[in-house]
Amino acid sequence: VIETYSFDGELLNRNNLFSAVLNETLYYQNFVGADFDYDGKIELAVVHAVLDKNIFYVDRYNSNSYHSFISVIDDDGTVLSTYKLKGYMINDLVIGTFGHDKPIIIAKLEDTWSTMYEGYKIIALDFEGKELLM
Repeated sequence: VIETYSFDGELLNRNNLFSAVLNETLYYQNFVGADFDYDGKIELAVVHAVLDKNIFYVDRYNSNSYHSFISVIDDDGTVLSTYKLKGYMINDLVIGTFGHDKPIIIAKLEDTWSTMYEGYKIIALDFEGKELLM
């Protein structure tokens, strides 16, 4: 659960982004902040990755065992976008402009049993969750 509070302690919003069920294990949680849309307020990019143990214990090479999510959350706690990926675990997240006009999200994708021959990857996203070419 991610709760967003005002400076005076008022609860603004509560999001259940990490709604893992009993058969899932939450592996990575990370977040970074930036003014993605230049509205003068900081948005958060939050990443989490889960392993579905029911699938993993039957076939660890099944890419449906591994799920990663990057959600961008506005200053009031509203989820602006969510990027979903299967087969990889996102474990590093950075923000930068890298020659673009607005900040972008760079994520390092760690390989899993299902993607071990493809190796690590790096993806770039805008704050709306769209993949960008670098």
